[in-house]
Amino acid sequence: MQNRKQNSISRLTRNPKQIFLMDALGALLTAIILFGILAPLSTYFGMPKHVLYLLSGIAISLFIYSSVCSKFIKSNWKPFLKIILVLNAIYLLISIYILIKHAESITELGWVYFSIEFLVIGIVLALEIKTLKRLNPIH
Repeated sequence: MQNRKQNSISRLTRNPKQIFLMDALGALLTAIILFGILAPLSTYFGMPKHVLYLLSGIAISLFIYSSVCSKFIKSNWKPFLKIILVLNAIYLLISIYILIKHAESITELGWVYFSIEFLVIGIVLALEIKTLKRLNPIH
């Protein structure tokens, strides 16, 4: 089982197009959850609606960028992958800052959601870093 998981990760990180596609789908899912679930039910999560809409807008922007890269970039993936890696890291830092700023009002459900989101973004960042290293191996 572990070997199959490592092979799947290895295949994924060899193909930048798949990394961009994975990133795009993750950003779209985040935007849908933030805009369509958390914002309407913001009292259950403890985060103000306007903040959830802001995070959703950023996620949509990341979705568009990754989708365009996945569709149109055919070679020289590295600079585009570096950009999405930095943008994802910035999104993570903004989210952490916002969570700290609103910590007193965040409910347990809100903490669970954002903890899971941070974990997923961390995994995505690790995969993007691994892909970058594969694109530019040290000799």
